[in-house]
Amino acid sequence: MSHREMIKDNLTKVLSYPNDIYNSTYKQLLDNLIDTKKIKHKFNLANEELKRNSFQFLIGYGSNNYFPNARDENYIPVDWLPKILTYDQYTYIQKGVKQRAKAFNLFLHDLYLGNSTLIPDEIIKTSNFFSIKNQSLLFKHRIYAHIYGIDMVTDQKNKIYVLEDNLGFPAGMVYPQMLRQITKQYVPELFTGYNIYNNSYTDEMYRMLSSLSDIEKPVVVYLQRGPGAVDFFEARLFSQQTNIILADAEDLYFEEDGRVFLRLSNGRLKKIDVIYLRLTERFRDLYESLTKTLMGGETAVVTFKGNMLPADKAVFSYVPQLIQYYLGEEAILKQPNTLWLGDNSYRELILSNIDKFVIKSRSGVGGKQVLIGNEANIETLDIWKSKVRNAPESYIAQEIVYFSKFAKWDDQKEILMPVFSDLRMFGTIGKGNKVSVMQGGLCRFSSSTSRIVNTSSGGGVKDIWVQKDS
Repeated sequence: MSHREMIKDNLTKVLSYPNDIYNSTYKQLLDNLIDTKKIKHKFNLANEELKRNSFQFLIGYGSNNYFPNARDENYIPVDWLPKILTYDQYTYIQKGVKQRAKAFNLFLHDLYLGNSTLIPDEIIKTSNFFSIKNQSLLFKHRIYAHIYGIDMVTDQKNKIYVLEDNLGFPAGMVYPQMLRQITKQYVPELFTGYNIYNNSYTDEMYRMLSSLSDIEKPVVVYLQRGPGAVDFFEARLFSQQTNIILADAEDLYFEEDGRVFLRLSNGRLKKIDVIYLRLTERFRDLYESLTKTLMGGETAVVTFKGNMLPADKAVFSYVPQLIQYYLGEEAILKQPNTLWLGDNSYRELILSNIDKFVIKSRSGVGGKQVLIGNEANIETLDIWKSKVRNAPESYIAQEIVYFSKFAKWDDQKEILMPVFSDLRMFGTIGKGNKVSVMQGGLCRFSSSTSRIVNTSSGGGVKDIWVQKDS
């Protein structure tokens, strides 16, 4: 068997795709890969460029998510071979993302007006993402959740399932744009024969943020947490590519009437029209001031406490019902059955069969606080049973989805290796509950010894290409 045939055989085994999908989507990529004699060298050059751009993710979780120690810095593993979506696949996902995002905002608006919702009160009131104070605040254009990331997997029958919803600034939103730019610079051969959409999204992000103000050229500020923060790389890149201003908490000046200003280097003050932040422990002292700002109604605040409630994994189980209730539609995207363990009517039944479920903390992030039942030993299962029994309202159980693997280039062996992967797609929600979905996304993949794909747990990333309609 020739080297070319070996790689082709390896690719088809790893992807487990029928011939028609392989031929229409990945055959050209394989040809491009084999015809590039110095592909390994080019991948190395691309990796060096990433390091020059400080393509990092800071790991660890502390009380304020602030990690100044160099040992916490990880360069994110990148695979330069893309995940490719056909136009039809993307269109299907796009419709589902728009549907979910619209339902989330309608639900939050109802909730913070004080109306009853489909979600049981005991779930809402025990959520770390809920804030009763939001009922007295003014959110511009009735938009509560502005930025949306959705994590999906493909099962072994090629069906797409949603595993989690992320609201705020989901990690990796600006990664695809940088990966695409570097691939074009160092490995342009990969694009031969493909007609794909531009995945640039920072302009759309800025457009959405600007639309929240009634001023033609608003002052938009990204309230950052400094060079040791998890999102510092993304914040810096976002600022470089748009007119958004990076500011520290110390740069803000609040008037008693709620107006907020930016302190300029010359000592003057400039009124701020839109503030974007991830409200964390580090910004707790700003919460009361930002509450006054929202009550004043002159400045929009994006990703405020209480508006990430749909990201609660107990709320996740009700998303299909929310879509039916608020939009009168069946949910487009499927999701695994999910049960809140605060309900004692079935809790013990699940715990007695815990090896058949995935158990997650309702507010866990980064692949942390997750038990994959069928991969755990008896001792670990017993520990998790105790955790759940001690605080049942803090956990959910989810049916196990046997999702498919995807191909990752092994630089040492020069072959394609199978790894678990997911799709993280992104959208923004602006005035009129209008949703825009990135024409691309981030494919996250696991290490060779795990199925957890989060970068904070040792996973890596690759670009998602979306083919244009032929």
